[in-house]
This record gives sequence, C-alpha cells and structure tokens, in this order.
Amino acid sequence: QWASGVIKKQRAPKYTDQQLEEIPARARRLYRILSNNDFDLIMDDEKYVLLQDQSVPTNRGFYTSDKRTTPSQIKFKRIQKFEPKILVWIAISENGISKLFFFKTKASC
Repeated sequence: QWASGVIKKQRAPKYTDQQLEEIPARARRLYRILSNNDFDLIMDDEKYVLLQDQSVPTNRGFYTSDKRTTPSQIKFKRIQKFEPKILVWIAISENGISKLFFFKTKASC
C-alpha cells in the first residue's frame, strides 16, 4: 500500500564519470594499506564554547514580580551578532593524546 504523505528526498553525493571509474582502484589501494597495518589512525574533535553566560540555558531568563518595574538592563540583553568564542581542540591516536588547544576567536559586529 502506498503512503500518501510527502516523502523527503534523500541526499546523495553527485559523482562525475571519472570519479566513478577511480572508485575500484582507490578501494583496492585503501584495502592494501589497511591490511598491512601501515598506517596511524588519528581522531580529532573540536568544540566552540561561547564566552557569554547565555550559553547556559538557565541563565537566559529572569524572575520578577512586576515586569514593568524591572530595570531595562535586566529585561533586555544586548547581544553581538557574532559573540566571542573559544575553540577547544584535541586529537587522539594509538601513540597517545595531544595537548588541548585553545583559540579565542575575535568578535565582530
């Protein structure tokens, strides 16, 4: 039985004819490298952390008994379009774990 709902198209890479021809040779080369244990596997990850307290969901609101008497600096939080962040990066391999890398991005706007 056919569904009558809208079905979302699946995403798939678009390959050229040349890329399709290269797939078997590249797969054989990758298999040879992996079967010889002639490689080092390295995994890395990065995370951007906001420097403002707005990154913590519980700090986004405020409590008041009367909204009209609440000072405007509490009611309205002015935010930059691109807030300053810190990039945290680390890598791991069979040889060990890298040192943590921190980088502070510059705020703009």
